[in-house]
Amino acid sequence: MKYRSMNEIFESILCSIAINDGLGFKKIMYSCYLSYAQVTRFLQFAKENDFLVHDNNMGLFKIKDKKKKKVSHYDNSTEEQEQEAEEYEEEEVPYVK
Repeated sequence: MKYRSMNEIFESILCSIAINDGLGFKKIMYSCYLSYAQVTRFLQFAKENDFLVHDNNMGLFKIKDKKKKKVSHYDNSTEEQEQEAEEYEEEEVPYVK
């Protein structure tokens, strides 16, 4: 596992929640490979900045409707970045002596 920036961790949490249309605390923790303290910190940050809502009846964290567009934008941009990286790897790089 590589070290991830705070933005990458936050993005992985939001994408996991968006893909599954809401996740519980433990599912977020296991799907994003985070500790209890990390998940608590990032969920608190997300709730303070109006990204997430906690559904008390179901025990799920869901993304607010206003923020879904931003999350889908990040999801598309990461796919584009991965595709560009694959294209770059396929190109022949000259050997430098």
